[in-house]
Amino acid sequence: MDSCFYGRRTILDLIKRRVVDLKEGYRQNMAFLGSQHVGKSMILQKFLSDIDDQALIPVYLDLASRDFYYFSSKITRSLLYHYAKNRGLQVHDDLALLVEAVRPFLPQTTGRIAELQSLIEKNRFNEAYDLLIALPDVFTQESGLFCILIIDEFHLLEEFGIPDVFRKIADRI
Repeated sequence: MDSCFYGRRTILDLIKRRVVDLKEGYRQNMAFLGSQHVGKSMILQKFLSDIDDQALIPVYLDLASRDFYYFSSKITRSLLYHYAKNRGLQVHDDLALLVEAVRPFLPQTTGRIAELQSLIEKNRFNEAYDLLIALPDVFTQESGLFCILIIDEFHLLEEFGIPDVFRKIADRI
């Protein structure tokens, strides 16, 4: 993969500095803008493959052809999976089993996930979205780990049909 990154070390180093700042308590937001097929997603994937820090929980979401169910499931599963893996707990693909495995250690996070699932089952996506974008903060406060949320094809959030989807996430970040 390194052969794909000639001349991109500066970008990768900048991302790493932003992560260090995140761990020091500074919120960091970045956007990669550019034409299709210039390598934005590859840079993100390279960065993720190089992460070697147990205190970081990466959540990579590629929203191309995805819906709100995917978005919600991927965030919750990623947080719990990486937490369980870091703690040496049994990891599962099934969200219900993951929740049960980590509940004793993350009662607030798992409680929020239960609320989130209930709202989704009732098709109350606007409220579910509000809970979902607050979940990484709850997780970080409870676990002491830092969530790096990477949303590839960010503009596709608009297709979820949630009013003010970008303003809401901007208020959180």
